[in-house]
Amino acid sequence: MELLYRTVYLDIEGMTFTSLDELNTAIRISLLDFNEKVMAGRETSRKEMFLRGEKDYLRPLPERRFVMKDRKLMTVGRNSYVSLFKHHYSVPKECVGRRVTMLYDADTVEIYCGMNLVATHGRCDIPYTYSWKKEHNLPGHYGPYDKDLEKLFRRASAIDNIVLDYLRDVERVMQYPPKAFRSCRGILALEKKYGRDRLIAACACAEADTTAKTVMNNKTLFYGNRQQDSSRNGVTGPEHHIT
Repeated sequence: MELLYRTVYLDIEGMTFTSLDELNTAIRISLLDFNEKVMAGRETSRKEMFLRGEKDYLRPLPERRFVMKDRKLMTVGRNSYVSLFKHHYSVPKECVGRRVTMLYDADTVEIYCGMNLVATHGRCDIPYTYSWKKEHNLPGHYGPYDKDLEKLFRRASAIDNIVLDYLRDVERVMQYPPKAFRSCRGILALEKKYGRDRLIAACACAEADTTAKTVMNNKTLFYGNRQQDSSRNGVTGPEHHIT
């Protein structure tokens, strides 16, 4: 490199360039002359040596340019997730409790257990949300959570499509399967306490309220519906007088 630098620098010393393209052109011309000159003590040039002994062994350039990645060591939690910048990524359940290496750039997150690549996710920096893949077979109460959710969806479909659509929205908003499962199960349990008609009515109201995606918010809707029904029937609560 030192010899190359001295050669190119001597060739362009004193020259004036008005653009980067002009400078690159001058460097390229100097490099061509440098590689075609016969080397001292030899009968060939650098270009001839390359064509004769190295060119045939070169591999094609990668389709994608090399991207610098950052590295982080994590221990997989019991829920089969690891965290990066407060966002959670799933890994196969076989890795629970083991140390893994996370290699990440602006677009992807790769997770290695030992020397094996066990998971690849698209990078997401939304905090307290989850990226997961069904092939990781995250454990549920009786098997993978996606199977448990399907059972709940079948129960909701038997009640009304309004309830089914709402539970699917809950799953989409929650993202984290265990949390979505518990929320959907809790919503269906409200049928036993409040009745089927009130459950359907509350789910219909919740569809218009993007914040009502939890059991507690649904309980608020149930209470509101009950108050509205009482008002329609002429029942009012106690009056409060300020003295």
